Amino acid sequence: MLTRNQIRFISDLRHSAHRRETGLYLAEGHRLVADLIHSGAEILAIYARESWLYQHLALCKLKGLAPQLISEQLMGRMTALTTPSPVLAVVKIPEPPVVDVPVMDSLVLLLEDIKDPGNMGTIIRTADWFGVRHICRSRGCVDIYNTKVVQATMGSIIRVKQYEVEPAEWLESLPTGVNVYGTVLNGQLIYQSELARAGVIVIGNEGRGISEEIQAFMTQRLTIPNGITEGLTAESLNAGVAASIVMSEFNRRRLLGKLL
Repeated sequence: MLTRNQIRFISDLRHSAHRRETGLYLAEGHRLVADLIHSGAEILAIYARESWLYQHLALCKLKGLAPQLISEQLMGRMTALTTPSPVLAVVKIPEPPVVDVPVMDSLVLLLEDIKDPGNMGTIIRTADWFGVRHICRSRGCVDIYNTKVVQATMGSIIRVKQYEVEPAEWLESLPTGVNVYGTVLNGQLIYQSELARAGVIVIGNEGRGISEEIQAFMTQRLTIPNGITEGLTAESLNAGVAASIVMSEFNRRRLLGKLL
């Protein structure tokens, strides 16, 4: 039986300060927790309703996990979601990678001050889909272990390596010749631009885009064209959508063998 202090400890993981202090985060949802179990994530505890346990108890035992059956009322006290899911896991935040980011061999995302949890989750999930396995992010970005971010990634947060960097310092430290792409309103149309197999794709803040400081490091300024020839249209694209379009175009060129 969970004590009042244990319940408070788990529910407090909704807050970034408590996550930083403990090195733990919450993962909730049928598919997400199952993905974490399959991935080998370091899961400290699983609390579940009977319906979830009926389907996944064998998997938990196979992985050496002992989920605890709890009531709907207790789940409601611990959850960070508006509607409690049938399962909640307490997971250890992995240690930050210490290896160099492989910008010479693969595509790497650099996120500058992405604030919206939905956008961050979408970007991580899309990167996973398109095989972009490394994401650098500024300290001004939303906490990637925010529950809304974790939910939006649908398990991709486990498969994509994350690095927290000072963007200008990191870009300045890169080897000579690294391609640095960024989307702006007055760049070259992405569908007419030469794109390479490796390099950095910068995604800017939702409100102001890529800062002038970071734009100074860009070797290629890309624009995603709209489909309007006359009349008004949206001012810009959502950051998550823009990142998805850019990664999709790189992937399309890769499949066609048209990357440099």
